[in-house]
Amino acid sequence: MKKRHRVKGVLKRTLFAGILIMLLPLGMEDYKAISQEDIDREERELEAAKQRAEELQNEVNNIAASISSTKDYISYVDGLMADVAVQIYELEQKIADKQVEIDEMQQQLDSTLNEIARVEAEINQTRNDLSDAQNTEAEQYNSMKLRIQYMYENGEENFMDILFSSDSMIDFLNNAEYISEISKYDREKLIEYGETKERISTLLANLEWQEGELQIQQNTYESNLADLNREKEGLDIVKQEQEVLKDSYTAIFNSKNAELDNLEKQMDDTEDKKALAQKEVAEQEERVEQAKREYAAWLAEQAKKNQDPDAAVAAKLAEINVTGFTWPIPGYNKITSQFGMRIHPILGYEKLHDGTDISGSDINGKPIVAAYSGTVVLAEYYWGYGNCVKIDHGGSIQTLYAHASAILVSVGQYVNAGDTIALVGSTGNSTGPHLHFSLIVKGEFVNPLDYVVVPKY
Repeated sequence: MKKRHRVKGVLKRTLFAGILIMLLPLGMEDYKAISQEDIDREERELEAAKQRAEELQNEVNNIAASISSTKDYISYVDGLMADVAVQIYELEQKIADKQVEIDEMQQQLDSTLNEIARVEAEINQTRNDLSDAQNTEAEQYNSMKLRIQYMYENGEENFMDILFSSDSMIDFLNNAEYISEISKYDREKLIEYGETKERISTLLANLEWQEGELQIQQNTYESNLADLNREKEGLDIVKQEQEVLKDSYTAIFNSKNAELDNLEKQMDDTEDKKALAQKEVAEQEERVEQAKREYAAWLAEQAKKNQDPDAAVAAKLAEINVTGFTWPIPGYNKITSQFGMRIHPILGYEKLHDGTDISGSDINGKPIVAAYSGTVVLAEYYWGYGNCVKIDHGGSIQTLYAHASAILVSVGQYVNAGDTIALVGSTGNSTGPHLHFSLIVKGEFVNPLDYVVVPKY
């Protein structure tokens, strides 16, 4: 019976050793306490952080120089725009003055054309009057010729007959006067018609001369108007050229202002990155000092205990692997960033990402649970981690939960696997709500996904 119990004990120990070998991703010789190598790595990261901070300062200086240069160029273009605006204004004044001259010249031309039309109408009427006068004169002349011809053909007997046929002296005198009046009338009418014809001819000549002068004036006005319009067209062309130039300067001005806005935004972003980089330098310096302190403490502890720490680590990992880590954020399994070296999304240089980022839709404010039972050793705003909780599980095994919106535990508190310890957030150096989950073995960050299974939802 005792032999059977001994066999069972051996089998149990063999099975436990087998499970330990199968579950541990690394051999025992790979588990080391914090070493000088770790300190050197932290110091290298410190130098990288300092170099990045210096690069960002140089970038700030370069952007500042670009901003200054762009502002100077904007000021120069602004001056050109002002000069062009003045030239356009002066051209507009000249164009307006030239238009006034054109309008006045057009009025004079229109007045002359109206006067020409009036004179032409008067000339036509005068020509008609002259024609009527000439016709009347001709008729009077023909009538007089007929009377003269009649008197010539009939001789003086008719006049004598007229006179001697008078019944009385009064009648005789009346007949004599009648004959005289006829002759007088003919002479006066001929003279009157002749004078009328002469007057009308003179008037017609004056009107035709006046028309000629008005035609000369019309030609002069039309020539002057054409010259004024050409001058105005020339001014319009120059103004259009200046407006095109102004539009070109305006486009450059707007482009440079947009460039300036981008540079100023870039400056703000770079200043923010520089501040974060400087903060990272300070934090990294503290990490180096902390690593040195932990290394010194570890050396002192080993000297004091005079025991192999790797066995304790292996035992604790075997214990954890038997039951398994609890997934730290139930309901969400989207891995947005793996453990390992990467370009930091905020600081912009290559840096160890010492954990696994877990995210998902509407994750902000969701519960974060302890991956394994242990004692809370950190519960505060911690460097770039923001609101952070660290749990010590014993055997130099720790888990870290970063960027929380709220911390629900306190230092020294014991928690069980699955207990809610914080709420998801985006505090510290974070680009959005997520959980940064880290696993620390003997002071060294390792890949959590080597020890925890990502659930399928």
